[in-house]
Amino acid sequence: MTAIPPNRISFLANVAIRVFIAEVVDSTYLYLGADNGLLIYNYRTDTYEEPGIDFPTDIRTLVMYDGLLWLGTLNGLYTYHPQTREVSLIRQFTLLSILQTISFTLVPIMAVAAIHPLPDVLK
Repeated sequence: MTAIPPNRISFLANVAIRVFIAEVVDSTYLYLGADNGLLIYNYRTDTYEEPGIDFPTDIRTLVMYDGLLWLGTLNGLYTYHPQTREVSLIRQFTLLSILQTISFTLVPIMAVAAIHPLPDVLK
């Protein structure tokens, strides 16, 4: 990885960055899930590191588990292996899969709500 001072982020030049989530992964790195991908910050050297690979965009959640960084994006679920620098797609989200998920979760909730009306306090 190439170290880049925080005020000289060449691979992010002239880009507004929206960070959604951060994860401290060890005593050196902070991973930031952002709208334009994964940012890797080395807080020991106060530099961002360019990984040299393309990450999925719109990373909304991430967690380090068993040596893998799991990336939840608007387009799917991915894993990133920091040692090998490999990104793998676990599951891609499509409009159909989102609608199926909504129907499997909302229909039972709506059925329960029809049987058990909301208390007056919640109306």
